[in-house]
This record gives sequence, C-alpha cells and structure tokens, in this order.
Amino acid sequence: MVVFSREKGDRGSYKQWQENNIAPQVVFEILSPGNRTKEMAKKILFYQRYGVEEYYIYNPDTIELRGFMLVENWFEAIEEINNWVSPR
Repeated sequence: MVVFSREKGDRGSYKQWQENNIAPQVVFEILSPGNRTKEMAKKILFYQRYGVEEYYIYNPDTIELRGFMLVENWFEAIEEINNWVSPR
C-alpha cells in the first residue's frame, strides 16, 4: 500500500478509520494460492468502496500485471499496462 499524507510509522495493518479516513492511494496485490478468484473479487470491491485510487494485481505464476484506476467511484481496467506510469 502507498498512503500519502500520513505519518510514517510501524503499523501491523492500516486502519483507515484511525488515519483521518484517508484511503490508501495505491494498492499492490501479489497473488498466491490462498487469494484467487473468489477472494480477489471481494478485495477489488472492498478497495473500490473505500476509495483506493489505483489497484494493481500481479500474478507471479504467469508474470501478469493488471491494473485498475478509480473513475467516478468505479474501477476501470488499465488497458495498456505496459509502459504505464502511475499518475501518482
């Protein structure tokens, strides 16, 4: 996770409600056997709901990177991920 405008510090987890309700701006997810299709569907909806601006999913088995940008409260796929540069 990347969260701008928050103090640096050691956190076991990021609790948005304790961080002035500031959502992470960028989230990176690395797929593993434990977080496949059903789990990922829940996560993408969660991050979308709570205002994450960019969400990236990397699959190390297939070396595939997918990205999504929040546009008007909905994630839209980044169609051309190769050479993509985050607006952040």
